[in-house]
Amino acid sequence: SANFAPDSLIAHRSQHNLLERSTLHIEPGQIAYLIINEQYTAANEPGDYPLDPDNIPQAETADILYLNTAATARRPWQSAYQPSQRRLDQPLTGQYTLSIHDPETVCRTIIENQTLELDDDYLDQTLSYHIDQTLIHEQISADDIDHQTEALQNFLKAWLRPQLKPLGLTLHDLRIARRTPGAPPQSAHPARPAAASATPA
Repeated sequence: SANFAPDSLIAHRSQHNLLERSTLHIEPGQIAYLIINEQYTAANEPGDYPLDPDNIPQAETADILYLNTAATARRPWQSAYQPSQRRLDQPLTGQYTLSIHDPETVCRTIIENQTLELDDDYLDQTLSYHIDQTLIHEQISADDIDHQTEALQNFLKAWLRPQLKPLGLTLHDLRIARRTPGAPPQSAHPARPAAASATPA
């Protein structure tokens, strides 16, 4: 069985030996898939399943993907986005809250993207990628990020939900970490006292 850590939704076991008779145990609230030659079996619901050559012919090993469908995970995210006009002094970071509503789609996407080894990092990378693409598409400025945090947070939340839903993922919440507003470089605006009037949040 998979022992999920707190705020974990994905776990796997690589190259499980099917020639050694064993039992696949799945806890309530979990679903498991056997992955053989990049093909996955039908979902195994909670229970005990014998794994042996009689039940799974013509295969010696299988990867096992476990998905936690009963939990909601709260995880950190970090964006690599940099506005074109003024770079950020610190990366855009925060927390997101996510659950799995379509485990088969999550399984299929993980296989197609060859990201089985990532476990929950797959979720982090997926969310950060979509955040970066949204910020690039909308050409969000450093001023927007530094001074319109709540508006940007609400925008990202509303924009990302329909993008993640087809991936089998439900975004419940997204937060941007508290930031210290950046000031323009002094060399670029030597005579603007307003640049020094920004107070840390």
